Amino acid sequence: MLRILRDYDVLAVLQAHSQVSERIELNGISFITTGAVAGADWRGAFLGTPEGYTEIAVLGRAVTSHYRSYGFASVDPQPVAI
Repeated sequence: MLRILRDYDVLAVLQAHSQVSERIELNGISFITTGAVAGADWRGAFLGTPEGYTEIAVLGRAVTSHYRSYGFASVDPQPVAI
């Protein structure tokens, strides 16, 4: 994938589904992964990421991301541990 992206002016790659919030900078490209509104299927945090969403902003060539948890509390918490 990096070989394909290097020929283009890519600032960021937005990805999801892993339900883990992370940001990795590689070769000048931000790889931003967001958590999930449902977390670990509504049972609590998934690998340390609580239920939530990511806000992404692009201003010029700067890409910022902020993960926001909304304070969900499961009635039967079963978080998936790291």
